[in-house]
Amino acid sequence: DKDSGFLDAATGSADHTIRLWSMRYASDPILEVEKLKGHRGYITCLQFHPLESWLLASSSGDRTVRIWDLKTFKCTGVLMSHKKICFTVAWSQDGNFIASGGADKHVKLWDAPKKRFICTLKGHSNWVNSVAFSGHARGLLASGGSEGEIRLWDIKRKRCTNILRGHLSWVRSLA
Repeated sequence: DKDSGFLDAATGSADHTIRLWSMRYASDPILEVEKLKGHRGYITCLQFHPLESWLLASSSGDRTVRIWDLKTFKCTGVLMSHKKICFTVAWSQDGNFIASGGADKHVKLWDAPKKRFICTLKGHSNWVNSVAFSGHARGLLASGGSEGEIRLWDIKRKRCTNILRGHLSWVRSLA
């Protein structure tokens, strides 16, 4: 698994696969550890679980988020709710929530351990390209859209608490 020092990277591609890569030392050759298959569309985003580093979330053009167990190299859950391409996925800092965003202009919120849909957060007028949970404020989620807005969401109350404007084009990434 990733903690053993043998898994160094995960990559996603338009070939619908996720590849896991490893090397023991910087001077060693990089080896492909495994190829994960399951998505029926191109891979748009990958994110390791913040605490249980053997778990990986992936989003895809097939409108789903998948959860992967990297100890067994198996998909342990498929989260389906987006009506169009799912562009982005993020874990909350405690790993209890997953957020995803897509071309349907919505942010979806999931209970990660139960792999259960919680709600749809609506407000963007265009694609949701990126989502990120705050590392400091518990329960705060940010989403960036193609209309150039960043929306801040209180996930406990399931509502937008603020809108940041200023970008003249798409918001592609958040941290």
